[in-house]
Amino acid sequence: MASNSEKYFSRSWALLTRDKGWFKPVILLALAHLVPIVGPLGVYGYILEWARLTAWGVDSAPKQKGVNIGECISSGWRGFVAVLGWGIIYYIIAGILSAISLFGLLNLAVFVAGIFVNAILSVCALRATIYQKIGAGYQANRIFEMVKSDFAGIARISGLNVVINLIIGAFVCIISMIMMLPAFTQIAALAATTSGTTRSLTAAQAAQVLGIIGSLAVPFCIILIVVLVLATISNLVITTAVGLWMRNFDVPSWGDSADEVPGVSAAAATTSVQPPAVPAETAASETAAPVAVPVPSADEKSEQTTIVEEVSLTEPASESEPASTSDASVENMQDVENSAPAEAQPEASVAEEAVTPAESDETAGEEKSE
Repeated sequence: MASNSEKYFSRSWALLTRDKGWFKPVILLALAHLVPIVGPLGVYGYILEWARLTAWGVDSAPKQKGVNIGECISSGWRGFVAVLGWGIIYYIIAGILSAISLFGLLNLAVFVAGIFVNAILSVCALRATIYQKIGAGYQANRIFEMVKSDFAGIARISGLNVVINLIIGAFVCIISMIMMLPAFTQIAALAATTSGTTRSLTAAQAAQVLGIIGSLAVPFCIILIVVLVLATISNLVITTAVGLWMRNFDVPSWGDSADEVPGVSAAAATTSVQPPAVPAETAASETAAPVAVPVPSADEKSEQTTIVEEVSLTEPASESEPASTSDASVENMQDVENSAPAEAQPEASVAEEAVTPAESDETAGEEKSE
């Protein structure tokens, strides 16, 4: 089944930034991570609830007012439990394969599989959120059918997740180095000036080190907030991209969680249906359709002939191009006359028949006068 969307990032970003003040809930969600336990659960539930609306076909931005925090925490807990079991199974298998790896091949397989794990776990959590049941996230047969039907979409979302995380990691490293480089320089200079074989610090030097470490508190808090904000944006975009991917399976028509996914069966039926054959007569008539060629009338022919004569009389051809204008014009006229369809011939015969009786009357009159 082909995916309905080739640009998950652009569509997710457009939905995220659709309303004015979209950055305010992002900052609040980032700060909510600092609240133990319920904070991350509430943020996860908020993201899943928005992705659930997206999967249902609702193009809406993240809700800014009237958010039910209790429902968000419940949805977050439901999604967390739905992916917890799969995560444990994956890490157990990955640990076993890494332990018995030969020449690092199994480690490479585990690394490649880990690229797709995040997107597939998001599918499990979102499925549990749609059905409001934790068990819906553990129905491996239905999840496998969806992933198998449109694996290309999951691969694009997984690649998008890797690219976003790499960009965020590089940005955070650069910011951290810029903000903390002065403190590290001071510590290195202090270490170089310490005396004694034991490199012990004096009381003044120890106080100076503590002062330097204390000066890192502000940059550390700024970096932490930046990381939380960027991670929140990444989770919003990736989870909503999974919601857009699930639109391909006609979520509003889903029945019980154990039923077959309608979008999968519809895709199989669509691929098995062939386009209707075109009848041979219709195809022949379409390919052999006559093309009408305009035929000049007698007056137009006389005008063209007069123009050709005037051109040939007033503007004689040069020695390098002898009579090119007149010859080309006469050839064009002959081509137009020769390309005329056969349907135009009866008109000429009718004209001849109309002229013939008049000529016969004139001939009869002349004979009588004689």
